[in-house]
Parts: sequence; structure tokens; C-alpha cells
Amino acid sequence: MVIALIDGGAAILMERLGVLLAASAEAAVVEEVVFRGLLLVLCLHVARERGAKRPAFAAAMGSSFVFGLMHVVSSPLPPDVSGLVLAQAALKVVQGTSFGLLMAMLAMRSPRFWQPGPRRYLALGVPIAAHFAFDMAYLAPAVMTTGALPATYLTGNPQDVPLLLVTTVLLFAAAVPCARALMLGWPHEQK
Repeated sequence: MVIALIDGGAAILMERLGVLLAASAEAAVVEEVVFRGLLLVLCLHVARERGAKRPAFAAAMGSSFVFGLMHVVSSPLPPDVSGLVLAQAALKVVQGTSFGLLMAMLAMRSPRFWQPGPRRYLALGVPIAAHFAFDMAYLAPAVMTTGALPATYLTGNPQDVPLLLVTTVLLFAAAVPCARALMLGWPHEQK
């Protein structure tokens, strides 16, 4: 009896871990290729074409804001849109933008990012790994306890606020020095 319970519990945990690993890997690869591999490069091109004084800063901030906004726009709203839901939306945009800026900085720190053509995608290895690790840690409480990914970031549930608030504050604190470095000029940037 005890062995059956242990085996069944282990199977459930392994299944949940598989869901967590797959979801984190998929999000890390797809989002980094789309937002850092494509959108960041496009924003950099546009910033240069428009004569931005600091094109790397403009590109990183623009692509990161779109990344943060995407995490809110793609989340279904609960039936009752409350002040808490609106606060979650605002926090999620700040969290996503800060995270996007950190990932952009990781990509742009690689000399390969500044090379033309497909070699540029080799600069995404570190951001993909960092994104995967973040998603594993961020999603683990929900996936390992319920077996399912959260359907939305905008739950209106007060229990979801502490993790969102703490990660937003920590990511914002880490993103500020990155933004400052980009505003001062980027050593790898080529005109």
C-alpha cells in the first residue's frame, strides 16, 4: 500500500516536472528567438536608420517594452476586472520589460550579436538559458502543486501578488544598471 502511494506520487511529480521542463524550454527558445533574435535586431536597425543617438538603448527598451506588454495582452482577463487585476497588469508589464531588458543585455554582450546574418543567433544561448532558469523557478510553484500552467497572469487572486511583486522589484533593480550602461553607449555597437 505504501509503495503504491509512493510510486503514484512519484509518477505525478515526474509528469508535472515534465510539463514544467517542456513549458519553460519552449517559452525560452521561442520568446528569445522572436524578441531578441528578431525584434531587437529590427528595433536596432530602425533606431540606426532614424539616427537615434543611442540605438542599442532604443532597441533594447523598445523590444523589451513590447515583450512586457505581450505578457499582459496575451493573458485572458478574469470575469471581474478589479483594481487587483489592473495592479497585476501594471506589475507584469514592468516585470516583463525589466526581464526583456536583461535578456537584451545578455544577447548584446556577445560579440556574435553584432555579426551579420544567422551567426547572430548564436548570441542567444545565454539569454535562452537564463530565460529557461527564470521560467522554471517562476512557474514551479503553480505547476508542481496543481499540475497545470497558469492560464493567465491576471488572476485577481491576492495569493499571486507576492511572487509577482518580488520578482518585479528584483528584475527592475537589476535592469536599471543595464539601462544606464546602454544610455552611456555600448562598446560593441557598430554604426
